[in-house]
Amino acid sequence: MRLLLALLPLSLVAQTLDPQALLTQVRRDVAARIKHAPRYTCTESIERNWYAPDQNLVESDRLRLDVAVGSNGEMFSWHGQNSFQTEEIDRLVTSGPVSSGNYFSFLASIFVERVAKIDFVGMRKAGDKQVAVFQYAVPLAKSGFETRTTSGKATIAYHGEFTVDLANRELEELEIVADQLPESASVYRYSSKTHYRVTVLNGAALQVPVRVDMNLFYQNHERAEVIAQYQQCHEFKAESVLRFDTTTTEAESSSAKPTLPLPPGLSVRIRIKSQIDLASAWAGDEVNGELAEDLVDSQGKQIAPVGTAVHGLLVLADTGRRPSSYTVAVTFRELNVANVNYKLDLKSVLPLVTEIKESSVPSTVEVDNHRISDDPATCRFRSNRKLVKLKGVVTFWVTG
Repeated sequence: MRLLLALLPLSLVAQTLDPQALLTQVRRDVAARIKHAPRYTCTESIERNWYAPDQNLVESDRLRLDVAVGSNGEMFSWHGQNSFQTEEIDRLVTSGPVSSGNYFSFLASIFVERVAKIDFVGMRKAGDKQVAVFQYAVPLAKSGFETRTTSGKATIAYHGEFTVDLANRELEELEIVADQLPESASVYRYSSKTHYRVTVLNGAALQVPVRVDMNLFYQNHERAEVIAQYQQCHEFKAESVLRFDTTTTEAESSSAKPTLPLPPGLSVRIRIKSQIDLASAWAGDEVNGELAEDLVDSQGKQIAPVGTAVHGLLVLADTGRRPSSYTVAVTFRELNVANVNYKLDLKSVLPLVTEIKESSVPSTVEVDNHRISDDPATCRFRSNRKLVKLKGVVTFWVTG
């Protein structure tokens, strides 16, 4: 009797629901929001976990990015930077699973461009809501979904379902499943669920992703879980430098204070000043440093004195696959001296191996030398304690 009562409201809704009219309304609303959406930015916090075939957690890391959304797509930067650096997230985050397209691309393909075959499935309860469930499929010939493989990028077909909240007739959740990946891909199955909400920015209603839950199943039977959450979405303001349709010259002219490059081949020693706590660090966090010795040009002329402020980023905060194994990577982007900003294009060389004492217990921070060649623009460190802080470590670099 209780089961009958629980199902009764859905039965009543089913008698009056017109699935095609509901789908038409969702398509119309999504199209209007994409067309009239203002440029805006959000902070994206990403947690990644890797599991062994027995489902034991073996590795995890955290990243924080800024994403700018405009009519031409998405652009990305590490959190808190003054400009957006790339339209391709995998150029910024060079290892591990990441995704893009959750704002407009998938919505446009499925609901606006109508490349998907869509069928109404039925209704179900989702928490305290009643939702209509639709299934869809996008064939390979019409897909714009790409993945990285050992042979480069490959386009893949995808399918899944989406739900519509019957109370407000808004898109609630979009599932994406790709299970026909090329043999050159490291994964054999990809799935994600994006949870949306409607918010208003500058008078315009937007379909904004709130959270994305992603799973990748690897050929070696390991699994990666990625949880991306979006916060602090706001309209993009012109005081930052953001290029969507402008030329490089136009973008540079809008910058109030351009940075100057340094000559190549200069030796740079930078002492880390920030307290990098591996227990709470996120890739994308700001890292502050200072010159550990005078920076001089090839003629011995001083460019910047010891102690000059240097600004950088934490680009990796990773718990390793070995017990008590933690890895961080830092990079430095800019130094400021005499009201002049210098852009740093640095390559890491062998840094000092530094011993740090914390609570009178020595813990050695080691340079992850074998990884430097993988990404010479960063300096990687291994630690055997999660709470070891890198303040005081001197890193060695050469300008490119």
